[in-house]
Amino acid sequence: MQKVPILKIQKSYGKDGKLFARLLVEDESVLQKYKNFYFVYKGEERYFELESFERRGGKSFIISFKKIDSKDKAESLKGTIIYIKKNFNIKKKRENLINFKVYDIALGYLGVVFFIEETEFLKRIYIKSDMGKEYIIPWVDKYVKEINEGEKIIKVDSKCLIE
Repeated sequence: MQKVPILKIQKSYGKDGKLFARLLVEDESVLQKYKNFYFVYKGEERYFELESFERRGGKSFIISFKKIDSKDKAESLKGTIIYIKKNFNIKKKRENLINFKVYDIALGYLGVVFFIEETEFLKRIYIKSDMGKEYIIPWVDKYVKEINEGEKIIKVDSKCLIE
């Protein structure tokens, strides 16, 4: 399991345990997709269930977790990084994905994977079309929809990325 930082708690918000947090990833749908959100408190891993979230502009959100029901509990989390656990290991597979054909769900065939960039905070797929045009797609659930290893195909949803 890979730990993926999702939120940084900025401060408490109100008296009922709500938190003002900054989203650390591109895809805010992660807040809807996952039930448990983890953090480390006094050296021990713990988790919360997300109760609600509301955008407050840009990457700022007001969030509430079950069992965080007071301003004091919320204040104790100030500065905490909240993460998810995701069974996603591109490092193990990345060499195998080179030369996979890439299809966009709306545009059709885009080209083949020729490189995968991977840093601590960023993963991107580099695609080259048959005409030599290059595309870069962030490796996040919002864009990478399916990998079919048997057929050597990656399906993406690149709307808003490719003109």
